[in-house]
Amino acid sequence: MDYRHFTRSFNYMINATFSPAMLRWYDFTQKSEEGSRLVIQYETKKDQGVMTWNINGDLKAAHDTGKAWIDPLEMQVTRFERNLLNIGRMSAWKITIEQSPFAIGDRQFWLPKSFLTEIAERDPRDTGTFLAEYTNCKKFTTEIQIRVQH
Repeated sequence: MDYRHFTRSFNYMINATFSPAMLRWYDFTQKSEEGSRLVIQYETKKDQGVMTWNINGDLKAAHDTGKAWIDPLEMQVTRFERNLLNIGRMSAWKITIEQSPFAIGDRQFWLPKSFLTEIAERDPRDTGTFLAEYTNCKKFTTEIQIRVQH
């Protein structure tokens, strides 16, 4: 399986959970704070069938769980975890995104610091981890290090 295409989805994962159009497909619970961050736990509603994942050409209704850690002052997601549960031949698929503020000129932007995908298929030879780390973000450039481990 080619894991490189997962780097394009860090914003999608957060938007697919917290955008106003998507909120109706989830149940949310606020958990105890961890450090200075708010923690929101979420799960897709069991009866939803609108959100789907295309798993190697096989459309599956999304049934996912996860957590988001939110900076209460900036109201930005600092860490996001999503566990995809209805994923066909795979036994586990976890996505973890870390974000932090970056200054570009005199403005601050929240950008990814890392994007980790961990996939375990039923055949252990097809299990993989993909990690993209982003540093030194500047206007129009960034340094990206991608490590694929099998």
